[in-house]
Amino acid sequence: MLVTCDYLELYLRGNFSMSPTADFSFVRHDVGTKIYQKVYTVKYRGVMFGLLMVEPRMSTMKPDSCHFKLENEHLYISGTNSLIVLLCEQSGLRFEGVSRMDIACDFLAFENGYRPQQLIRDYINGDIERKGRELSVFTVNFTGREITGCTFGARASERFGRMYNKTLLQKTQNKPYIDAWHERNGLVGRGDVWRLEFSMRGKEMKKLFRPLALTLGGHAKADIGVKLAVGNEHNLLVHDVLKGIFVAELNSYFSFVRPGTDSNISRRPLVVLLDFSRDTPPPDLIMRIAIKRATHAKNFRYRSAVKTLLSDYYLTKQESYLYVACQFIEKYNLHEIVRNRFPYWLKEFAGWYDDGYDYVSVLDMLETVDTCK
Repeated sequence: MLVTCDYLELYLRGNFSMSPTADFSFVRHDVGTKIYQKVYTVKYRGVMFGLLMVEPRMSTMKPDSCHFKLENEHLYISGTNSLIVLLCEQSGLRFEGVSRMDIACDFLAFENGYRPQQLIRDYINGDIERKGRELSVFTVNFTGREITGCTFGARASERFGRMYNKTLLQKTQNKPYIDAWHERNGLVGRGDVWRLEFSMRGKEMKKLFRPLALTLGGHAKADIGVKLAVGNEHNLLVHDVLKGIFVAELNSYFSFVRPGTDSNISRRPLVVLLDFSRDTPPPDLIMRIAIKRATHAKNFRYRSAVKTLLSDYYLTKQESYLYVACQFIEKYNLHEIVRNRFPYWLKEFAGWYDDGYDYVSVLDMLETVDTCK
């Protein structure tokens, strides 16, 4: 499984000058866009790096607002995050947030050889059900009689997903760098590669990350919860961070269960699609998941967040989920509530946890304050 960012558009601010810098040059286009009056091709040492849109047409936008769309190829090579920082530093721009991000995972098959085409058929036939509300829009793509992908959600919405045969698409696209990326990572020659992709923008991007301090060229600004800084372990384009984002979207938007008689769909057996249990997402992203699910300062909301984190621990065996659950229990004094509710929660988890695995005892953990520090 390979996780990557396949589209990145940043919101920047600053008084941009088209004068070339030590490493970057700017070539103005003849026309602008519906939102911006001017568009520039940005080149890094002569190589296409992205598009910069400046001078908004609408009076409701701040006059120094601008957007930068990164050239797709740079998302498949290392060092790109540092170049974004360098561009901002040399051109007098500062990072404000992410306007749009497409996060994707390339794979050969789901767990236990479950084929993507079969998942689509099973969903259409009712053999599996989405965990959560049914998708308002679900479209299946065909080439002849062969299923080649599906889209879910409305394209105009702030979160949109699709799954498709990437090998087939590569035959009609001029993106040799993706083929090279697949080859470097051992996906070539083993069958068709499929891609599961989530596109996020607007409010979806704002709620994806919890606010953290962002330091960039001496400016402190935070609208997303990762640090865009050279050498930082939470660098936006670091693989572990991208993987954490993908797993969060997968769990909340593309999770399925087997049909059953239990009216509570969350108690039904989960269909494990992509198993990331051997890897640990960054703690900041796990905390983001919990905070997103507990948006109001009421005990039952935080109790629900703790329950979700504990269920994720029992499903994935990742103790990082347990660690964040401890933080919530300590911060909001939920010891007694969790102690009383946990035996009932454990019965709900019984459909998917591993009986042979030596899980940490949650009740014993509650008795040890130091464990939750």
